[in-house]
Amino acid sequence: QLSHFDLASAIARVSLGKKIVLLTSIYIPHDPTNPDNPAIPQAMLSRFGAFNSHQILISGDLNSHSPAWNSTTLCGRGEFIESFASANNMHFLNQDSDIPTFESQSGSSFIDATFCSANLANKLQAWEILELDIFGSDHRATSFSLTFQGTK
Repeated sequence: QLSHFDLASAIARVSLGKKIVLLTSIYIPHDPTNPDNPAIPQAMLSRFGAFNSHQILISGDLNSHSPAWNSTTLCGRGEFIESFASANNMHFLNQDSDIPTFESQSGSSFIDATFCSANLANKLQAWEILELDIFGSDHRATSFSLTFQGTK
């Protein structure tokens, strides 16, 4: 687990023969004093640079906006996350959807994303936002399958 102040990440290391896949769930908190500040995602994502020799999938609540994950706007944090993904040869996996990933009485938005290393992107199938609130959260769960040599 990686943690830094209110930043949290859980990493599962999956061995598939000689291949290692890192499946990561992250939470990058909203910064109410400066919501456009990229310092929080920078502090979190910079730690993943050490894993660039592995296949890695990162999914979670980014609390940022970018058209790369269906938001209609781009904020400074979203721009940093896009740059991080590009510099590390990663691809965003979010599919077009009318269903927002976040919805509460104060509004709705697309602030959750899934992205992965390029060599893992073609193994993803059926990425979707689940409409049902199965976890009691204001964020909707996302679902996807990864296929490796005929196994999921």
